[in-house]
Amino acid sequence: PRHSHSAVVRGDSMFVFGGYDGSYRSDFHEFHFPTAAWSPVPSTGRVPRARYRATAVVHRNTMILFGGHDGTRHLSDAHVFDFEARTWSTVVAE
Repeated sequence: PRHSHSAVVRGDSMFVFGGYDGSYRSDFHEFHFPTAAWSPVPSTGRVPRARYRATAVVHRNTMILFGGHDGTRHLSDAHVFDFEARTWSTVVAE
């Protein structure tokens, strides 16, 4: 079983990124509550590296993913998934 994943709820769905199930994961799935069905989320852009224990939040039409651990080190990067465009982008902080 997977644990330490990041999950958010938007509309009728829960979106789950990464986690750990014996390996560190960078996959992204949607659970649609009305149909009780899981499906991979197709996307473009640079998918965040595999991680567990990251923080995720929905803001407007995006999911912001921050930090976590990749099995070797703590991460402090931030990524944005646009639900409408289905694209990933990296947040660059100065």
